[in-house]
Amino acid sequence: MDKVKEVLNKILSVIWVNKPIAFIIHIVLLAGITSLLLYYFFYSYLPDTTNFGETITVPKLTGKNLDEIPRELENLELRFEVIDSVYDPEYEPLVVLDQNPSQNEHVKLNRKIYLTVNKILPPVVSFPDIIDGSLESAERILKSVDLKLGKIEFVPDEISNTVLAVKIDGKEITKEDIIEGVKIAKGTSIDLEVGSGLASNQRVIPEVVGLPVDEAEIYLNGYGLATGHIEFVDTLGVEIGTVIKQSPTPERGKVVAVGSIIDLWVAGYYPENVIKEDNEQ
Repeated sequence: MDKVKEVLNKILSVIWVNKPIAFIIHIVLLAGITSLLLYYFFYSYLPDTTNFGETITVPKLTGKNLDEIPRELENLELRFEVIDSVYDPEYEPLVVLDQNPSQNEHVKLNRKIYLTVNKILPPVVSFPDIIDGSLESAERILKSVDLKLGKIEFVPDEISNTVLAVKIDGKEITKEDIIEGVKIAKGTSIDLEVGSGLASNQRVIPEVVGLPVDEAEIYLNGYGLATGHIEFVDTLGVEIGTVIKQSPTPERGKVVAVGSIIDLWVAGYYPENVIKEDNEQ
């Protein structure tokens, strides 16, 4: 025992005398302690407090309604936040259109998933003027303003492949509506009436109301139709000789055969009645 004490005393005396050796020993001890502390922090303390190494597979949220998301993420210990909304007519309002992180990515517990959802109310656009244009042009213009092409009904008309009328849910949008700047929701379905052309022996019934009767007769004859019965009607506020009614009336898509008769009602008196009244006087 005395010999051990003697050896230790000699070692201590050497260390004490040789200060460089003492400094090196201190450095080694300090490095060892630091290594132990770092090992404990990264491999014991940090994993216990941050669930280090534990991940969750992100589920598919796109295509689901926003109301479903809390229930979907609750059991997975994930959170979510809506960061944007856009409009897609193919989806219902508040349907998730995009997510970040995306489906099947691995994230830590309590990670927040950022969502983009479909808007509740679609934006509106001014209805474009496609009446009297070609069907191909109408399709291109409707697509450019996010409107859908609905049903296409072909009706007889002199000019084929021309848009004659537009309708939304059966209600016609007129040229006047378009000029006034009528606005509709994006994604609305637009139905079209398009001219299909005419056979060589067909004519669309023209509008001659408002023309002087002599001009109306010339127009009808030149168009391949005949003037039928002309009846003069005593009418106030209309210039004598003006056509105030016709039969058959012009209707979009309605055609008659070449040579068909158009009856006219004209403001004024029969010329022979006027002559008779003058002679009696």
